[in-house]
Amino acid sequence: MSMRITTNMIRGNYQKNLNNTMGGLEIARRQAATGRRVAYTYEDPSASAKGAILERRYARNQDYTTSAKNALKWMDAQEAVLDALNKNAIDIAENYSVAAVNDPSGEVGRDAYAAQLREMQRNMVFALNNQYGDAYIMAGNDGMNPPFEMSEDGKHIYYRGVDVDTGLRKGEAVRDNTTLTYSVEIKDAGPFVNGDVIDLGNNTQLAIGSTYTDRDGNTQTLTAADASNEETLAQAIAWKINNAGLEADYTAEASGTKIFFKANTPGQHSEPTTTRFFSSGEGKIETGKLTDNTVYDYSTLDKYSNEKAYIDLGFGMKFDANGDVIPSSAFDSALPGINIVGYGKGSSGLSNNMMSLVGQMAEVLEADEFDREAYEKLWMQFKESSDNLQNQYTNIGAKYNLVEATQKRLEKEADGIEAQYKEAVGIDEALAIKNYSDADYMYNVALKIGSTLLGQSLLDFIN
Repeated sequence: MSMRITTNMIRGNYQKNLNNTMGGLEIARRQAATGRRVAYTYEDPSASAKGAILERRYARNQDYTTSAKNALKWMDAQEAVLDALNKNAIDIAENYSVAAVNDPSGEVGRDAYAAQLREMQRNMVFALNNQYGDAYIMAGNDGMNPPFEMSEDGKHIYYRGVDVDTGLRKGEAVRDNTTLTYSVEIKDAGPFVNGDVIDLGNNTQLAIGSTYTDRDGNTQTLTAADASNEETLAQAIAWKINNAGLEADYTAEASGTKIFFKANTPGQHSEPTTTRFFSSGEGKIETGKLTDNTVYDYSTLDKYSNEKAYIDLGFGMKFDANGDVIPSSAFDSALPGINIVGYGKGSSGLSNNMMSLVGQMAEVLEADEFDREAYEKLWMQFKESSDNLQNQYTNIGAKYNLVEATQKRLEKEADGIEAQYKEAVGIDEALAIKNYSDADYMYNVALKIGSTLLGQSLLDFIN
């Protein structure tokens, strides 16, 4: 018994096989293009699940790698700021000592040195306000605003609105819980004559021949003879300071008479502006320098100096019970500028801030009478404060090495993930290209066979 094979049967069977060939060609093309052996989960569920896990690991790895590269660039920018500050620090240490500024040119020469110091002070502020992208490098957690500001006269340096020497916010009066105490020692009083005026600072003057109230509440006249007595003069000065808005008292000691005055009420003077009591005459009163025994509140600056900026570099970032990042689980990229240039005051009563010290050095040079001792103390304090720059170099270097090693580890890990992924769902590139070439050849052969097996249609015949 024979079976009749019709043209329609041949056509249907051919179309089915041609579709299968086209499907094989599409699979081969996709494998060659993507490098993946499977495109859909149902093709190999086990391999697809493993591939999905590896894809997530690789995506995280690339995020960490990008973060590490950005951290390295960020630290390069931080180091550039340190370089600029260090350049000025070396210049001041080498060329602005007491011996250097005390040159034969006298006041004119010192004014030139002062102008150069003022310029370096401004340059240091500019350097600390540098940006990386849109963020200010040395601003701690407030990268959108320039961190440092300097008053026009150079006497006040602010970090994020807080005075680096006093801890007070810009324009803020003395806090209720802050007591400012100062003392001045009178070493040599007189001789005076009626009409002499002693300038006490803060637009306050004490005239010889004027009246004052003594400690017992009695009104007294400050005669020239009385003013030559250290204790009497200190009593009159203390009374005058009290009337000027400060609380003052005095004590007589074997080493000399000291005047103590303080302000602890908002709205009063935050500190006396004078560093020396002096006469309008020819130096008829010699006093010790203003001694700062202030108890300042640096809690805000302490907080700013301890700010962190953590970056997840694949160390397994974790949080404690308070929601804070556990330091060992992330990388801290922060370098608050206040930690570089310093804040507060040292045991000597001088500022710890490099820029503030530079401004004070310039101020001493600009004075009519050069105070060699004061300048030398400021210069030595500046050198001590600038030593911290070397510590910051070491700190950045250690961090840089850590991140660089982390980047290399991540890149090596990425190579391992790629190898595992290729083994799980990938296909050898040479094999994929060969399969695609074979599938393309088979498809073209199928088309040629089809044109031979299938006869011409009626429309072809009519044409």
